[in-house]
Amino acid sequence: MWDPYANFESTTLSNDLEVHILHLPGRPWVRVGFQIYSGANQDPPGREGVAHFVEHMVSENTNVSKQQLEDFFLENGGEATLGVTSYHWTRYGFFAPAETRNLAKSFEVFGEMLFNGSLVNNYERERGVIHQEFKRRFPNDLALEQFQSIRNALMPNTRMAHSRALGLPETIEAISTTDLQTFYDLHYTPQNTAIVCVGGKTIDEVVSILSGSPFAQEKAGRRTRGEAPATEVRLPTSTRKVMSIGEYSRGFTGSGLEVHALLPSSIHPEHVNVFRALLSRQLNAEFREKHAWTYGISASMDARPSFTDLSITSNVMVREALEQSSDLVTECVKLVVEDQEGFERQKRIEIADVMMRDHNSSKICDLAQDMLWIMGAIESGQDDIDTISRMDYSDLKEIAQYLMPERRFDLLIKP
Repeated sequence: MWDPYANFESTTLSNDLEVHILHLPGRPWVRVGFQIYSGANQDPPGREGVAHFVEHMVSENTNVSKQQLEDFFLENGGEATLGVTSYHWTRYGFFAPAETRNLAKSFEVFGEMLFNGSLVNNYERERGVIHQEFKRRFPNDLALEQFQSIRNALMPNTRMAHSRALGLPETIEAISTTDLQTFYDLHYTPQNTAIVCVGGKTIDEVVSILSGSPFAQEKAGRRTRGEAPATEVRLPTSTRKVMSIGEYSRGFTGSGLEVHALLPSSIHPEHVNVFRALLSRQLNAEFREKHAWTYGISASMDARPSFTDLSITSNVMVREALEQSSDLVTECVKLVVEDQEGFERQKRIEIADVMMRDHNSSKICDLAQDMLWIMGAIESGQDDIDTISRMDYSDLKEIAQYLMPERRFDLLIKP
C-alpha cells in the first residue's frame, strides 16, 4: 500500500511556526500549503465576513503586484492559490519547481504577504467583489433562507448560522480598514500558521530556505483555540420546515428535499463515511429505483473538530412524493441498520479504497491540512484502515440514532 501520509516529517521553528514535510525523492516540483488556523469563527460580532475580506486583501497588499505574483508562478510552470476561507481556517499555497532559488523567492513573497502586510490597497474594489460573490452564492432570498433555516435549527446563536464565511451584505459594508488590519495582525502570525510541503525537497532543505525568509521572523501572536471535541450534540431547535418556492420564483414545478443531522466528533469520520455510503445506496434504491420519485439522491458529510454534518440532498423530486419523503428517509436509515451483511461488505470496500489511494500532490497537501485542523495530526492510511476495522455493529446503530426524526432537520421545498 502506498501510504504517503505515514511518511510526513514535522518540526517547529523557533518562532513556533509548524512545518510538515513529505519528501518525494526525484520529484522536480514542490507543492506548498499555508494554513492560518483562523477563519470566519473569529469574526468580531457585527463584522461577520472580516476573515474572508482579509483573505481578499492579502494578495493585494504585498511587495509585488498580484499580476506579477501570478505570472512568476505561471512562467515557471506552477501556480499560486491566493486564498480560501472557511469558518475554521484560511489557506494559501503554491506549486513550483523544486529548484532552491525559485523556492526561496516563493517563500519570500508569501512570507511578506502573510506576515508583513499593510491592508490598504484596493479596499473598496474588493468590497465590491465580495458583494458580487455573495450574490452568486445566494442569488435570491430563497437560497439564503434555505441556508439559514438549516443552520439556525442545528447551530443556533453561532457564527455558522450566518452565510458561510462570507458574512452578510450589511456586515460586509460595515468592515473598515482598521477591522481588516486588526484581524490580520492578530491571526496572521507564526504561532497560528502551519506549512505543509509535498515534493522534491527534504525537511532540512525546506527549513533552511524558510530560515532565510520572512517566515522565520519573530512576531507576537498565539494559536487560535480550536473547537473542543464533542461527545454529544444538542437537539435541533426545530425538526422540519416546508418552504414554497413560488413565493420567490414563478414557474418552478418540482420539489426538493434536504436533510441534515449533526453527529458528535467522538464518532470517527471514517465510521460516519461507512454509514454515509450505505445510506446513499439505500436512498437510491428506494427513492429512485423503487418509487421513481427522483433522478438523484445521495448522502454526504462534512467533518469538523466538534461535529460531523451528515446530510441528504435531492434537488428535484416528484411533487406528489414530498409529504412522504421524510418517512421514507427514516425507513432507509432503519434498512441500513438491518443489513448487517451489507455493513461488513461496505467496511471491506472502504478498506480497499484506502489501500488503492492514488492521491496527487494537491490532494495530499489538502488532506494533510484537513487532518491537522480536524484531528490535530496527520494520520496514516494504516490508521484509517485500523479505524474502519474496529467499527462494529453497535457503532452503526449509534450513528443511525442521530438520523431519527427528532434529531435531524428536514427542509422540504415545494412549488
